[in-house]
Amino acid sequence: MGLDIPDLDTNRYDRLMREALAKLPSFSGEWSDFNTSDPGITILELLAWFADIDSYRFDRIDERERRAFLKLVGIEPKPAKPASVLLHFESGGGTTLIGKGTKLFGNGLPFRTEQELN
Repeated sequence: MGLDIPDLDTNRYDRLMREALAKLPSFSGEWSDFNTSDPGITILELLAWFADIDSYRFDRIDERERRAFLKLVGIEPKPAKPASVLLHFESGGGTTLIGKGTKLFGNGLPFRTEQELN
């Protein structure tokens, strides 16, 4: 059971091209050819395509790639270890024995006892 990972960047090719074409007049008032035959539009299409592919790949990195990225910046993950929790029980009097391996829930998370508890 994994976590649902949200898309980090929802900008796709069509949206990137619309935004780039809308900004062209503010950068260059003389640019009048917005057809795909124009070399400048071809470059914009190429950059939008690269951005779309990159955002698709960034949203889908796996654990092996994540560890490689962390290693590049000098972060080494610590080895896995079992979680522990401190639980408090109240009973109507006397002692209660909780056996080894008993499944308990704390904050909705399941735990098992490692030893018998009084």
